[in-house]
Amino acid sequence: MVEAGALTERTDKPIIVASQFGNTTACVDHARQLPRKRGYEVLVFHATGTGGRTMESLIDSGLVAGVLDITTTEWADELVGGVLTAGPTRLEQRRAQVCPPS
Repeated sequence: MVEAGALTERTDKPIIVASQFGNTTACVDHARQLPRKRGYEVLVFHATGTGGRTMESLIDSGLVAGVLDITTTEWADELVGGVLTAGPTRLEQRRAQVCPPS
C-alpha cells in the first residue's frame, strides 16, 4: 500500500488542450510554449480516434480555456475511411473560451 500525505499547495491553472500525432509533434511542442509561459497548463491528446473524442469531451465539460487543434488526422481518416477516425462530428463542436489566467 502506498502512503501519501495531504497536498498542501494547489496550482489551478487554466487548461488548454492540443491534438498531436507523430508528424505534428514538433509543431505542438513549439506551440504550447507560449501558453505555458503565460500560466496555462497544456494537455496533449494523441489524434488516434479515442484521443480526439476524449479531448472534445473535456472541451464540452467546460473545463477548457482554449484549444490548439493542430492535428486533423482523425478528421482526414473519417473522410477517406482511415482507421484513426474520431467519428463524423470531430471538429464540429468548439465551446471553449479563451480567458486570461487569474
